[in-house]
Amino acid sequence: MLSYSQRHTSALRAPVLLSLGTLVVLLSLLFANPLTARAIPVLANGQGGVSCSMCHTAPPQLNATGRYILATNFAKVLDAHSQMLNDKKMPAALEVTVNAANQPTPGLPNVYSGLVQLLTAGFLGKDVTYYASIPIEEGGFPAASVDQSWIAYNGFSHGNGSLQVGMFPTPIFAPWISQTLTLSGYGLAAVPVGLNAVGIGDNRWGASYTQIGTKGLVGNVAYMTSAGPLEKAYDGDLDSGGEGQSFVGSLQYLWPQSRWTGGLAAMTGSYPLPSGASDRYNRQLALISYGKSRWRLNAIGMVGYDANPNDDGGATPSSSNGYSFESIYHPWKQVHIAARYDTTNDGLGTSAKNYIFDTVFQPVPNVVVTVEDLASPGTTPLISYQVLWAGPWYRGRNP
Repeated sequence: MLSYSQRHTSALRAPVLLSLGTLVVLLSLLFANPLTARAIPVLANGQGGVSCSMCHTAPPQLNATGRYILATNFAKVLDAHSQMLNDKKMPAALEVTVNAANQPTPGLPNVYSGLVQLLTAGFLGKDVTYYASIPIEEGGFPAASVDQSWIAYNGFSHGNGSLQVGMFPTPIFAPWISQTLTLSGYGLAAVPVGLNAVGIGDNRWGASYTQIGTKGLVGNVAYMTSAGPLEKAYDGDLDSGGEGQSFVGSLQYLWPQSRWTGGLAAMTGSYPLPSGASDRYNRQLALISYGKSRWRLNAIGMVGYDANPNDDGGATPSSSNGYSFESIYHPWKQVHIAARYDTTNDGLGTSAKNYIFDTVFQPVPNVVVTVEDLASPGTTPLISYQVLWAGPWYRGRNP
């Protein structure tokens, strides 16, 4: 899910009214028959209509089980037979988000945006899984491209190897970085370095192989390229909206029953530049997390190097870095509180420090209301709001 700052926003109210109108209609369906409302992921209903708490803290953030399921391309934990039975009943869900944010610049109107998209996931066979999130309306305009669309064959290495092809989050701690509780994504996931705009959290076309070890060890190697629409998939050139070519490797410990999670990851690649040259770069990251039933502490660090970020023939190389420290607390079942400190430095004279506080209220399983305060030294705090609704999935019939 994308934060308000990552979406096409408009100062006009029309975009948000379109999304809000859709939300009101769908919420009326929800409260008209609340017992049929289930988890946001259509996968959950394939497991007998389990609660969203099986995989989510508060959607879209994943808990330990959800992170393991996503990191293994649905190959583990889920019952493939049950899911395939449910797939015969159109395994699709609708997600709607409405966002608003105060305008820090005096005299300018507040910013509104919205997103309406379809979600579908499941098993095409015992060893074949898929996922797609297809935006329909984004910021008041028809969406330009898919968000994610991938298919995976999970029959390698006696069911412990998975080959994934399509458009998916760059597999660097993807279950953490791509599924955040806060509206603002991790700063280190999208920091530009000079003209190099590639982000370690970007959804990109590519192919990856995942090897699932014993009790939580998950290794991955991947080749990633374009972040553009389907017709430009695997085009890495700048004119087609590509992000060059990248090779990614990671090793994580994600066992759902453990309080600890950790991992190491690295990415190396080349980013196309306007002159026709390229920026050779690399990124190295580390993650550690510890938590219990009501709280969790996360720390992520990144260091990077760019040989030619300013397209000046390598005269100005860059050593960048970014760090994130986060705490998440659940005082009640329906309430979640997150506090995070983010710092980034592109090595070229631009640095940022952000203090992020989110309060998340989940009145029913598939409705999430979030209020965020993003503060930076010397600037006016940015207050943003989001209402998220997804589903409900009515088993055997359309919503």
